[in-house]
Parts: sequence; structure tokens; C-alpha cells
Amino acid sequence: MVVEHPEGDRCARPGDPATRIGPDVEPARHPAHRAVVPAGDPPGERGGVRCGADPGEADLVKPDLSSESFDVFAFDHPGVSVTDKVIGPMINLLLSVGLGLATFGGVTLWLGPVAGVIPALFVFFGALFLLGLRVQRAVEKRVAALTPMLEARNIKGAQAHIRQIQSDYGRWQFLLRGQLEAQLGMIDYVQMKWDEALPRLQRGQWRNWSAQLSIAAIHFRQGRKVEAWEAFAKAAKSGKKEVIVYGVWAILRLRDGERGEAMAVVTQGLEALPDNGNLRTLKKRIANKKKADPGMFGEIWYQFFPEDMAKKMLVRGRAGPQPAAAQQPRIGARRAPRR
Repeated sequence: MVVEHPEGDRCARPGDPATRIGPDVEPARHPAHRAVVPAGDPPGERGGVRCGADPGEADLVKPDLSSESFDVFAFDHPGVSVTDKVIGPMINLLLSVGLGLATFGGVTLWLGPVAGVIPALFVFFGALFLLGLRVQRAVEKRVAALTPMLEARNIKGAQAHIRQIQSDYGRWQFLLRGQLEAQLGMIDYVQMKWDEALPRLQRGQWRNWSAQLSIAAIHFRQGRKVEAWEAFAKAAKSGKKEVIVYGVWAILRLRDGERGEAMAVVTQGLEALPDNGNLRTLKKRIANKKKADPGMFGEIWYQFFPEDMAKKMLVRGRAGPQPAAAQQPRIGARRAPRR
């Protein structure tokens, strides 16, 4: 249970040291904690973190963050303790170093320092791998619970669940907080909340082609073409074998009137995926100066362009239910005799 303080400058758990997040904290050090919404104020009215919620369930209201704030914000939400902020995602590393040093010390006492180097390195890397694998499997099991939540449109529940996973495992493994932050960004993205999604996706974009592709699409929507093309190049590097990366990149080049650049993108994609039919079809349409149909990429296109799905559903709703076509008898089939 979280104690709510009417004065609006602390949120604390009983028995835990309170962390000040009020206006007396320098915003540059705590960009997500600009103010606390006092009791009775709805989330979003004042901007900041709402007291009275369990860790992972606080309402983060549009923090003004850039991609450079990853190191600060990654440990700066209500579910992270002061210890986590100091140690960070280093527990697996510290345990592995400790085991390696213990091995080195034991072998050194027995055979000398030179003989202890190789066993110590073997134990260090082995422990780091096994501990990382253990955390990965535990996180995958927890993340699997997100699917039914999202299918049921329980967005707040899914966001709180991810925050709780961050709180439980983020300090154990490098880059895990950023990866989970990207998951939160994708939830914002499919809701077409571009401003909220962008900083979260940026914090989890390392070797994450879907996050990089989403970032590129947001930059394009908001008119930042240079940043968009740079992000597409990163996505193509991370997801070299992902056809949708080249498809989105080429089609947006076409929409920007850059047919030559679109052809170069498709050619790059065919170098990585020489037998892909969609890229071959897209290349022909570009060469023949025909309109490219995003529908050739199937449902995955709507993952990165949810507004197209919304338009599609709107058109379908205006048209009304389509009448079922009368079933025609097969050629050569015998008709039933009239009675």
C-alpha cells in the first residue's frame, strides 16, 4: 500500500525510504517527475506522477523526454528503489564477477595466479550466460500474459504489468528496461499516440528493428524526413531479413515523390531477400510508375500504420454489411428434379 501525502511532495511505501519527486528536484535530473497530482486531482491535470498507486501503476503523464534521457528515466519511475538507481541493471554482472574472482582466488592458492586466469574467465562468462538465460525465460513467461490483456483492450492493465516486470527484473539484466520500455512505446504507437510513443521507442531501439521502424514512421508523419530516413537505415541494418522494413521505407519514399530512392531501397531489400515476391512486385510497380498498394504486405502493414486500419474500418462501416452472393451451381452439376 502506498501512502498518499496531501502536501504533494512525496510518495512512499511503509518501511521504505521516501523518494522526493516534488518541484524542489532539478527537472534535468528527474524529467519524468515534474509534479505530483494531489489527492482529488484527476491524472493528467497537473502533469507528473500520481501518488496512491502501486509501483508500475502510476500514471506517467506525457514526460518531456529526449532519447538522451534513457539512463535517467530508465530507473526513474515509481517502481524503482534508490538501490536500483545506484546499482542499476548490474546484478547478473556482479554475481558473475564475484564467481569469477572466487574461482581465480581458489585456483591461485592451489596452482598460482597464471593458472587461475582461464578458469576464472570460463566461470565468469558461463555464469553471465546462465543467469541471463534464467532472467530471459522468467521475463518471457511474464510477457506472455500481455497477449490476453491486449486482446481484451485492457491497456492500463498491460502497461502496469510491463512496469511491474521492469521493477522485478530490470536491475538484473542489461538493456532489459529499454526493451520493456519499447513494448510500452508500441502500445502507445498502435493507439496513434505518437508523442508519447516516440521517447519510449527511442529508449528501447538498440538492435530492435520494429522499434526503429516505428520511430522512422513517426518522424515521417511529423515532417522530419532526414531523421526518418536515418531511422529506416538503422531498421534495415537491425532487421536485414524483414521485408516490411523495405516495404514501408520504399512506399514512404514514393509518397514523398522520390521514386529513384524508392527503387534503391527495394533493390537493397532484394539483395537481402532475393526470392521475396512482394519486393519483386513492388519493384515492377515502381519501374512502371504505378501506385504501390500497401495491402500486399498483409496485416503487418497495419501494425505500423494503425491509421490505415482505422480508415479501412470506417469505410467498411459506412458501406454496411455486404450481401452474401447467391451460390451458383457448379458447371456440369445435376439439378434437383422439380416436384
